[in-house]
Amino acid sequence: MVEGITHEDEADARFSWLGAVERAGGAVVAVVGSHSETYSWASLAGSGQARGGYVPVIRRSG
Repeated sequence: MVEGITHEDEADARFSWLGAVERAGGAVVAVVGSHSETYSWASLAGSGQARGGYVPVIRRSG
């Protein structure tokens, strides 16, 4: 689970994740309405409240 950066100390971890996404050619992204300490991916997927999918890396020219 990757959440928004809430503190400047999290920037290194985010750039590491972005590097991994670039090497893989994309990422699976899920948008959920609320944060919970425990995640049940099956419940999130079956609830109809989560959205997402595979997002490929798009290279920009210039």
